[in-house]
Amino acid sequence: MYNSSFLQENLFLNLKEDIDFFKSFIVFHYEKSLNGIGLVGTLREDRLRDAYDLWSNDMDRAERYDLPGSLPDHLKNAGHLCYWLRRNKVLDWIGFDDSYTENEISNYVSSNNELVSHLYSQENEFLALDVCYRIARAIEEEKKSQSGEPKTKPWSSEYISACAHVLKTKNVSPHALFLILKSSLAA
Repeated sequence: MYNSSFLQENLFLNLKEDIDFFKSFIVFHYEKSLNGIGLVGTLREDRLRDAYDLWSNDMDRAERYDLPGSLPDHLKNAGHLCYWLRRNKVLDWIGFDDSYTENEISNYVSSNNELVSHLYSQENEFLALDVCYRIARAIEEEKKSQSGEPKTKPWSSEYISACAHVLKTKNVSPHALFLILKSSLAA
């Protein structure tokens, strides 16, 4: 049975070792993010495969040269994964479900204008950041609950929008994404 949980044992190892699992997992969580705000979308399988190859190669390099003898942690994995998902523009199309009427779409857009505007101009950045942040946060929350530490504060919509904008308009490295996740979640 397919396991979509962020908290499954060895998540990043499982993603790295099985491209079919990687694709299913990413598609599931992109769709979940979109459905949560009333949208649907399609992902490009060729770009998803490219993102997988590039992320996997980065993690192999990190394991071999940056962290000899140890595996990259969930924050480094999530930062690099975010980088390659958004860089490869895996999201091909977003829109409204066919069940929505023109009037419902118009009402939704007018009441969520800022969110819709960000999604249609920064959709790849927004979704890559959203999915990778949720993975990293779930793992951090689990670690903190086991040690009794207080939970992390979720990112505000303004912060997410600012990050998506910077990802869209600036050259942000996977290492910088790792630091963003680490400083906001593991602090």
